[in-house]
Amino acid sequence: MIRGLKMLSSLKKILSDNFLPVYCFGVSLLAILFLSSNTYKTESIISLTQDDSVSLPNSLLSSSLINNSSGKEIEELRVFLESGESFNIILEKINIDKLFGFPKGGIFSSYFPQIDKDLNYLSNHINIETSNDSGTLSLTTTAFDSDDSYNLNLVLISLANYYFTRKQNYSAQLKKMNALCELAIA
Repeated sequence: MIRGLKMLSSLKKILSDNFLPVYCFGVSLLAILFLSSNTYKTESIISLTQDDSVSLPNSLLSSSLINNSSGKEIEELRVFLESGESFNIILEKINIDKLFGFPKGGIFSSYFPQIDKDLNYLSNHINIETSNDSGTLSLTTTAFDSDDSYNLNLVLISLANYYFTRKQNYSAQLKKMNALCELAIA
């Protein structure tokens, strides 16, 4: 009983004196430390330099697309990967709530569908940088689990492949249409 009274009087002293701001700061710091979450980062680098010793199958990046203008190609790829179309494809392939939801991310950094916009939240976890000098594109993804970060990075790589495949298909269709037009004129 006496011990309880001593604790109560020391608690009153802490709360009544100038220790209140220090006490609140300490409690807040401990709460932030315990309620924050770890993040994992995965980085991939895409390079569009042509290597003559390696022959790529036709289903992969076409060698006609990989040429000396790799800086321009890299910039076009970056623009596509940062576009709304790309983010919509990513949102179709992943479950953003499962990937960044509350239990994984802690209270302060989790995805909450009522508060966060899907595209804005997702764009904060994807960083795309280009280096026109070396013709490379760096894809960095972060998530609350290493596997999730890795899988999100793989989705971006598959989108790069989708972009070049689509570009190659459009180019082939244009060549076919030009040949048909030339044939019709002749």
